[in-house]
Parts: sequence; structure tokens; C-alpha cells
Amino acid sequence: MIPFLVAGLIAGVVVVSVFWKEIKSFIQASIERIKSHLIPSLIVGFKTYLETGNSKLATLKALQKFFSKNERGNWQETVVTREISPNEIPEDIRRKLERTNSPVDITDEVQSELHLEI
Repeated sequence: MIPFLVAGLIAGVVVVSVFWKEIKSFIQASIERIKSHLIPSLIVGFKTYLETGNSKLATLKALQKFFSKNERGNWQETVVTREISPNEIPEDIRRKLERTNSPVDITDEVQSELHLEI
């Protein structure tokens, strides 16, 4: 079994050395594509909201809106929604929710808690 592994390893080294120029150019082209297409479309900003469900503070919805630019330079908004229990929410944010029926913007709290800079 070990001779087969050694032979496979040697064959792999030979293949890589023979095709090294093609592999290198593929890696360089991939890096350039990532720089020109993927990085500009990364997330530029985000907003985080909490809103109550039907009964006050029985169920909460967390909405996160991510803003990015696509390849054409157009803005794109992606919204992620999930239900969370009230005991997962810090007390100060829970008090904000109790005072209103509209969604509460907690972007600043999330940003400071996660030490994000946008």
C-alpha cells in the first residue's frame, strides 16, 4: 500500500511540475477575477431591526438588511429574517421594544457589540 502512495505522490509532483505554468496562470487569473468581480460586490453596509410579533414580546423577528453593489454597480439589498425569543435580547433593547409597536433599529448596538466599522 505504501509503494502505491509513494508512486501517487511522485506522479502528482511530476504532473504539477509539468503543468506549473498553466496552474500559475489559472491562479493569477482567479485572483484578478476575485479582485475585479467579487470584492466590489461585497457587503457595504447593514441595518438590523427588531419587531414584535402578534402578541407583545411573545415572539420577536430580527431583520437584517445587507447592502452591496453588484457587478454592474447597482445597489442590492438582501434581507434576512429570523424569529428569536425575548430572553435572547438584552434588557435595554427589550425596553425600547416595549415602548413602541414599530420596528426598532438596533444597528448601532450590534455594531458596537461586534466591534464593527462600516
